[in-house]
Amino acid sequence: MRCARVASVLLALAPAGSAVPWAAEDDPILRLEADLDALPPVASWPLRDVLVKTLTSRQGAPPADFEFPIAEVYRGDRAVLLAVGVRKGAEAAMFGFRKDTAGWQFVEELRGWAAVEEMVFTGPGEPRIVRRAGLAQEKLPLHLRYLRREWPRRMRVAAEARDWKRWGALFERGMAGVGLRSMHEALRIQYETPEEIEAVRLVRQEPLGARVLAEFEIVQRGRTSRESYVLARESGGWVIDHRYVPPVTLTVVRMRLMVPMLGAFAIDHGDSFPMVGEFGALAPLLTPLYGRELPPADAWGTPFRYVVGKDGKTFRVVSAGADKVFKPETWPLTGSYTDPAEDIVMDDTGTILRQWQPPR
Repeated sequence: MRCARVASVLLALAPAGSAVPWAAEDDPILRLEADLDALPPVASWPLRDVLVKTLTSRQGAPPADFEFPIAEVYRGDRAVLLAVGVRKGAEAAMFGFRKDTAGWQFVEELRGWAAVEEMVFTGPGEPRIVRRAGLAQEKLPLHLRYLRREWPRRMRVAAEARDWKRWGALFERGMAGVGLRSMHEALRIQYETPEEIEAVRLVRQEPLGARVLAEFEIVQRGRTSRESYVLARESGGWVIDHRYVPPVTLTVVRMRLMVPMLGAFAIDHGDSFPMVGEFGALAPLLTPLYGRELPPADAWGTPFRYVVGKDGKTFRVVSAGADKVFKPETWPLTGSYTDPAEDIVMDDTGTILRQWQPPR
């Protein structure tokens, strides 16, 4: 036990990515960190190079603040650079690009995770993700413990020392086993008190499309609990993509986020809701004045449908459900249902007209 503690101190003092001494043979966390540091680095960051070149031409000098690139995501003629900046403390930095005949062009710094989510996680096909990531699936339980116990301690030491180069290397190390959907949560973890987790075990898994739904048993201070996560393949390995929430539950949460935004709009516009026919037309009217971002789609990736009354005094927001097919003839129905393919309908009070009940 004493050797493990000494090894942890030595690792905290050593630069991320440096060789780990003999103690790595005895400590599973040190072995995990060695595995993470051994992942092949990204050879080049074309989008970051475009960003630096563009900002240098605009400002007359390279950017004063160093950005730590985490991933480049490509989908058709659009791309996003995900990075971590230290301008106002550690925070996510997201930059959008478009491809034209001259190549990739920087368009704007993206405000709000919804814009990134729409581009990265919705739409046909799979995006091409370039980053340093992917572990053997059997290493993910230990990585989950690492993220919630050892990693916050390492990150905090680097932040308090304002050693941003080391902080960036540590963040990349932790993110190597985490999906991009959880990038915001990973940033938040570093400010939380490290959890005294004693062990994490993978106890059940089942296919979830191209991914895997995994249930972990977590032992913390002698108590055992279970948590479910979605695992995804990346770079020939696996990452913990995000904590699992039933898609119906997640969709309802997103729908209800719209109610206060639409209500505030109505107060400023004679008690009338936006008179638009397409859901996509709502965002320019509601953000950023009435809310930071408008959820773009349901948990299955289908954009919501917005239906406003003829007098503008009522509205409904509809999700197409798991089958991604809208069925307007079912919208007046109330009660409950057990098939997640059914449409989910919410009225202007935030009431879900038909509640989903998991089958018994």
